[in-house]
This record gives sequence, C-alpha cells and structure tokens, in this order.
Amino acid sequence: MAEAEARQWCRTVLEGHGFSVTEEPFAYSAAIGRWMVPVCATLVAVALGATSVAWRSARPGMSSAIALGVLGLVIGLAARWATTTGVLTFPLALREGVNLVATRGAPSVWLVAHLDTKSQPMPTLVRAGLLVILGVALVATVAVSIWWPASRPAPWALPLVGTLAGFVLSFATVGNESPGARDNATGVAAVLAAVAQLAPEQSLGVVIPSAEELGLAGMRAWVRGRSPGTAINVDTVDDVGHWRCMVHGTASRPLAQAVVAAMHARRMGQLRVSGVIPGLLTDGVALGDAGWRAVTLSRGNWQTLARIHRPGDSVLGLVGTGADELSPLLAALVNTRT
Repeated sequence: MAEAEARQWCRTVLEGHGFSVTEEPFAYSAAIGRWMVPVCATLVAVALGATSVAWRSARPGMSSAIALGVLGLVIGLAARWATTTGVLTFPLALREGVNLVATRGAPSVWLVAHLDTKSQPMPTLVRAGLLVILGVALVATVAVSIWWPASRPAPWALPLVGTLAGFVLSFATVGNESPGARDNATGVAAVLAAVAQLAPEQSLGVVIPSAEELGLAGMRAWVRGRSPGTAINVDTVDDVGHWRCMVHGTASRPLAQAVVAAMHARRMGQLRVSGVIPGLLTDGVALGDAGWRAVTLSRGNWQTLARIHRPGDSVLGLVGTGADELSPLLAALVNTRT
C-alpha cells in the first residue's frame, strides 16, 4: 500500500512536468531475492565445515579442491541464472510488481531510481563483509587444497572462518521493516528534483522500478525487449560521505567520465569511480547486463551502509542535502547527453 501511494505521488509529479506516464506490471519470483543468499551461504558453510573437520585428521588434498571448486562453480552459475533469468521465470513465490515509466519527447537518456525497500536482520555493511569473507574463504581453501605441503599441519581454521560467515548469512532473510529513507527515497527525490530543473521541452525518460530489492526484478523485466540506451541510476544519496560513481561495463566509461567532469566543475567533493561494490546489487547491474551505457550514483559512508535495510533507515536525522546537491548535476548531465 505504501509503495502504491508513493508511486501515485511520483506519477502526479511527472505528469505535472509534461511527461506521459504509464504503469507497467510484471511478474517475478520473490523466492530469488528472499532466499538465494541464505541457501547458497548455507551450502557453502556446510561444505567448508566438512572440510575443516576433515583437515583436522588429514592433510589437504586434491579431492577437497575438486569438490569445493565444483560446488563454487555450480553455485556461481546458479546465482547468475537466478539474478538474470530466474528472478522472472522461477515458478515459486510468484508476485506482481509495477514499474512507473515516464517519457517526454524521444528520450535518449533515462533517469532511474527504485521505489521499493526491504529490511534484513543485519546491516548491509555486515552482510557485504560476510559475503566477501565467505568468497575469499572458499577460494583460499581450494588453493590450499592444491598447494599445501604434506609435511605441514593442515590449516583447518581457514575453512572454519568461512563456515562461521556462511552460518551467519544463512539468517540474512528479507523483511519489510525498513522505512527506506536513504535507500531509496533520496534517489527518487533527486531524480524528481532534477526533472523540475529541466526545460519543459527537454526530452527525457524516467523509470521508477519496483522489486529492485528482490533480485533487480523490476529492471530485469523493463529492459527485456528494449534497445540499449543511456541511463543514470541513483541509489542511496545520504547527506554525508563521499560520492561514488559505479560503472556498469566498459561501454559506460565515457558516461562516467562525464559524471567526473560535471562533479569537478561543481566542486561537489570527493568522488570515487569504481565497479559495483562487492556484496551490493543495483539496477545499474541489470542495465549493464542488457548492454546499456549506465552508471549508478550514490553518496554515503560506512554509517550509511550500517543503517540501510534496517529500521533505522528513517527520515530522522536526514536533511536531504545530498539529493539537493545531486539534482542539478543530473539535470546538467541530461542536457549534455541529449
């Protein structure tokens, strides 16, 4: 209900600025976004735990490397399928979502900001860190299994660390207890404020997708059947911290360079250009996978990552200066790219 009300408000604002607005429903599997991480983490934790126990009584061997390598490969391929195709086709926990799509003129640039939110029992900072630890532990355990000398005691604590990380991640289920003020009401606000700063005749497309927090389902559905274009995704714009431009594919580098130049001209502070932060997903990933020239803009620090996806991601203490600073930059980028 709250998301539907917010979507209607966005529609009213966009129609007030001369956009033609439609609601595009889509079907998806909520099972992917809710259970993929816990299930995969549990499988890896069990395998690493068994390896740790085995290493306490025997040296590492090639059999461990093969078994863990195959498991990692299977999980990696399954996760890739789940977050690209499976999220729209897996026949369990089916849900209906709605993307808000607004166009004015013949858009050559699209602004994107997801509307939905989610909560988890642990902060994003912890979840992302545990995912990195689990992945490193799995790779390191495979490497040790291949090259560890038989004359030295087996480092059984190494897979045990991964087991503990995977055990904690097995509880990383999805709920609906986060207000989503920073992630991603700030992103939506920045996009709508940018629209208000453009000339009425300026061509532009705006997408306010849903189910971003459940496997990027909304954006995966929206890009299907559409020719690739240029998109600027906005996801989490805190009042504090450094700016970040995440680049989605090599074709998106010129767009990232334009962001750097525009931010430098406006003296907006420190900007970090990178790929996607490990453990995080944004709609820009779906755009990049579909061949779009896309970047994701955000602002925050470790405190931001500790707050989002938690009940503490509320408007308390949030002024909105980050969205205010970003909106004229977005408007300028739209003007220069069309």
